[in-house]
Amino acid sequence: GGQFSGVGAFDSALDRLGIKYDNIYQAELDKYARLTYLHNHKSPKYYVEDVNNTPIEEITEKYGSLDIAMFSPPCQSFSLAGKRLGKDDKRGILFFNSHEFITKNEPRYFIFENVKGLLSDDGGKTFSEWLHLLGGKSVNGMPIVFPYDGAVPYHVYWKVLNAKDFGVPQNRERVFIIGIRDDVDNDFSFPKEVPLTKRLKDVLESE
Repeated sequence: GGQFSGVGAFDSALDRLGIKYDNIYQAELDKYARLTYLHNHKSPKYYVEDVNNTPIEEITEKYGSLDIAMFSPPCQSFSLAGKRLGKDDKRGILFFNSHEFITKNEPRYFIFENVKGLLSDDGGKTFSEWLHLLGGKSVNGMPIVFPYDGAVPYHVYWKVLNAKDFGVPQNRERVFIIGIRDDVDNDFSFPKEVPLTKRLKDVLESE
């Protein structure tokens, strides 16, 4: 499942890895991203435009906990005002939609991907809040003794990765947060960086 699924980059990654999967749930508001997604990927059983209208209970009742859920809230959702002001504040609530999905569905694994600017938003408070709410069991191997109120019982690992360190000729930094449910083997490490051998002209089409 995925919220803010865009044109389906995560689905493409699973396809390239040869991982067979059932596409249960996706959410995407942008009309053209939805059209592109449906052109390239099998239609999910639930394809929601507005994450506020996600039938989490129905999905969970029919399919149980998802094996993996991917979240990429847009960067304008950084403001934590959403939690304080309620759903009238569209900027801040989107992260909390994702948190609600994890709370109610309890996927085995989740991934958050976002721009590096998340780390410095509001003097670092936003990212700290995300980690508090997502990592109720541990963060980067450090056990959490007193979990945050509302924290989900997951072990999270986070790191900033740059596309150019993994064979892609693009200077693109993104922060990744990996969440592993407490009852699942949580032996995890991020992939090792590799020397860049490709140039942009190697991957561009001739026309």
